[in-house]
This record gives sequence, structure tokens and C-alpha cells, in this order.
Amino acid sequence: MTQIIEAAIDTNPEVGFGRASLARIGERAGISKGPIGYHFAGKDDLIEQVVVDVIEQGKTYMRPLIIDAMSTGSGFLRAYIESNLAFMRERRTYMVAIVEYRLPDALRRADVLARAGLPPAATTDRQPMISTASRQH
Repeated sequence: MTQIIEAAIDTNPEVGFGRASLARIGERAGISKGPIGYHFAGKDDLIEQVVVDVIEQGKTYMRPLIIDAMSTGSGFLRAYIESNLAFMRERRTYMVAIVEYRLPDALRRADVLARAGLPPAATTDRQPMISTASRQH
């Protein structure tokens, strides 16, 4: 499944969301379209999983850097911003994919947020999503 998600992320910059068919994503992943249908109900389901995976990877990348700096509010904020920017810089194709793959629409859905381990309020209470997730530990 990871191979399919990575292929969806890598296919987007090449052809764009509209032309990133399941067949083309399968080709990029080195598989036929069939296994994609086994794991995902359709293109929208795959795209939602792309968003969930990118959020999870961001949390995994950022959390240790933020936790180390949580002794002060300013340290936390600085670590949050710097780690977020570093994650985006190192994974540009991920950022392009989630922006083009309707990230705002996906984040409005409670089920997508739950799959990413985020509370539904994470996008409505103006708190950074990563800080909400970090406080759970």
C-alpha cells in the first residue's frame, strides 16, 4: 500500500491531479490497476490516504524537534515553524500532492482527521494540528 501512495505522490507533479488516473499511478508503482482497487475504493479514497500519510509523516518528523523545545513558549513556536518548514522543504513533492489533492477538503472531514490521529477540532480551534497531537504524549 505504501508503494501505491508514494506512486500517487510522485505522479502528481508529472501529470497533475486531473490526469493522475489509477492506471497511471499503478504504472508508476510498477503494478496493475487491480491491486489499487483492492486497497482503495477509488481515486478519492487513495487521495484521502495520501493526505493522511503526509500528515502522519509530518507529525513523525516534527514531534521530536518540537518536544525537545517545549520548555518555553517561544522555543516551542520556533521549533514548530522551523520543523514544519524543514519538512516541507525536504518533501516538496508531498506538499505539491496534498495541495493539489484537495487538502482543505480532506481536512474538513472528521473521518480523514481521525485516520491521521487528529481531533476534529484541530482545524477549527486555530491551534496548530501538530501541537494538538503533541499534547497527547
